[in-house]
Amino acid sequence: MEYSEIINVFVREIENPDLLELERDFYQKALRLADIKEKKGDEVSRYEASALRKTLEVLFLLRISKAIEIIKRGEKISTILPKEEQEVLSTVLSIIEKIRKESLGEQKREKRVRGGVLVAFTKSYGKLLLEEGGVMGPFTTGDLAFLPLHVAEELRRRGVVEVIAQF
Repeated sequence: MEYSEIINVFVREIENPDLLELERDFYQKALRLADIKEKKGDEVSRYEASALRKTLEVLFLLRISKAIEIIKRGEKISTILPKEEQEVLSTVLSIIEKIRKESLGEQKREKRVRGGVLVAFTKSYGKLLLEEGGVMGPFTTGDLAFLPLHVAEELRRRGVVEVIAQF
């Protein structure tokens, strides 16, 4: 693996809103390159190794952030991930699963609303007339609301809300 390949991956990841596919051993190969550059001992090589490690750190955090957004939307990650990212996301998913299992007892005691979405309003919005006959709103930027799925999707398409969780 070459230094330029890692920089190209970094730039592509920044420019693309989707989580790109990387080899399972991407970080291992990249860190080996950083180690080789550090061991050369000259000032330029040490600087390149340091810059490479910082680039990898930012790339890792960016990709984890993208993956978390996918999970928040209730979607599955279908991209091949490097081992290190998979480890973090496996931990996140297992904690989410634990939370969901622990909430099952609560769901049995309460009537569960199906097809609802928790949203945050990114813009102010007037009253909503629901098909079910209800009225909600008005809303201001930053308000949270539990909306029917079809209403939340329409408002998301208009750029009025950000979906936080789907139930």
